[in-house]
Amino acid sequence: MTKLDVVVATHPDADHIGGLISVLENFAVGKFIDSGKVHTTDTYLELLQLIDTKDTAYEIPKNGQKINFDNVMDIQVLHANSKASDNNDASVVLKAKYGKVSFLLTGDAGVALEKNIASKYDVKSTYLKAGHHGSNTSSSAEFINAVRPVGTVLSYGKDNSYGHPHDEVISRLNQVKSSIYSTAVAGDITVTTDGNSHTVNTKPWVVNPKPAPTPNPQPAPKPNPTPPPAPTPPPTDTTGDLDIIAKDLQGEVVTIKNMGKNDVAMEGWR
Repeated sequence: MTKLDVVVATHPDADHIGGLISVLENFAVGKFIDSGKVHTTDTYLELLQLIDTKDTAYEIPKNGQKINFDNVMDIQVLHANSKASDNNDASVVLKAKYGKVSFLLTGDAGVALEKNIASKYDVKSTYLKAGHHGSNTSSSAEFINAVRPVGTVLSYGKDNSYGHPHDEVISRLNQVKSSIYSTAVAGDITVTTDGNSHTVNTKPWVVNPKPAPTPNPQPAPKPNPTPPPAPTPPPTDTTGDLDIIAKDLQGEVVTIKNMGKNDVAMEGWR
């Protein structure tokens, strides 16, 4: 393949247009569709200069318009706003339909835009490219229930600092039994369809539930300390009829005789 009929830049954030510079450098592009949202980054300026250098047809779409390049493919612009104060709110949102199979491509459209779009158009689609990389700023429960996608693509980087995709988005997709496909796990994701059946080039991402937090472990009981040895009891008074009958001062010997009839305990005697 050496030519692309239409390339769409949803909005001018670098993570959405940075790769398009290489696309324009390596492919002939029939038409470049841009949100029209002005941005002052070097990436956006380089992109516009390349479009101008290659004399590529450039178009800013309007809400509700059809993008015609194939007589069997219906593509409609559900949202575009070049005057939006926020780049994400400028996102070009497209719904493409081929036969019975449809695709909803939402850029970084947030919850408010989702609600507005769903109030004006039929958003029910076979496949959804979830908004804002699976962030909880998009993909509200109301919107997911309106789209009810058979499959959902989550486009995000592995171990990203934003925590994408967020758990509540995964939960909402699971509730409508949508198969989830992750670019961080599978890389490029391609859906092939003849307008009736459809297949995906990779298996759905099986989201392993996060382990329940380990409760604070109870400290192990401290072993009972070994009691100190009982002190030798102090000598007790000796009672009885005892008499010292001899003393050897040089040999330090004292002879004591029990003059009575009862035994006398001499333990501890000094």
